[in-house]
Amino acid sequence: MCLLRILVALSFPLVIHADLVLSNQISDGIVLQRGPHSARVWGWCSYDPGKFVVYASGREVGLARQAVERMPASDDPVVFEWTLDMEPQPAGGPYDLMIESEKEGSVKVKDVYWGDVYLCSGQSNMRMRLNESSDHEQELASADYPQIRFQTVDLWNHGGGQRSQTYVPLENAWLAMSPRTASACSAVCYYFAKQVHVSQGVHVGVA
Repeated sequence: MCLLRILVALSFPLVIHADLVLSNQISDGIVLQRGPHSARVWGWCSYDPGKFVVYASGREVGLARQAVERMPASDDPVVFEWTLDMEPQPAGGPYDLMIESEKEGSVKVKDVYWGDVYLCSGQSNMRMRLNESSDHEQELASADYPQIRFQTVDLWNHGGGQRSQTYVPLENAWLAMSPRTASACSAVCYYFAKQVHVSQGVHVGVA
């Protein structure tokens, strides 16, 4: 088992304008990696979106990098993938993140925080849920940590699909840790996130 820090972690796409779509890993309740790293968001659209502007509750967030790549010709009407790297931000929130494109409309993500984000990767032990661990009844009863958010990616075969970076199968979108939701979280992820949150005092996202 290994725990790897990622710049942004991980429900279906949130769409305000039909042509600008976010990856389904980017949804309400997400935690984005705080500075000194840049957080990344990404998605797809039907046409070249032009320039982007990102706002966090009305405050413009600078973009360190914007990339738009045309996808290979296919029958899929979605032909462009885009990525945005934001300027490093301090820990904090909640924010409403508004992503606006010059030509393709806008999309909004609510209840967004900047904190510490980790990708939890491993073998079958990583799949063990908190409700399957020892002393889980006591831990579940006290698992009231709304500052910890988790997302679970389903088992899947990458397969080199055209939308491999934009769409992945999820068991759940971003959830706040609570006695009601914690049973669905990986036990290893839960205890790790709890330790980081208590020691660092910032929001933590694990996926």
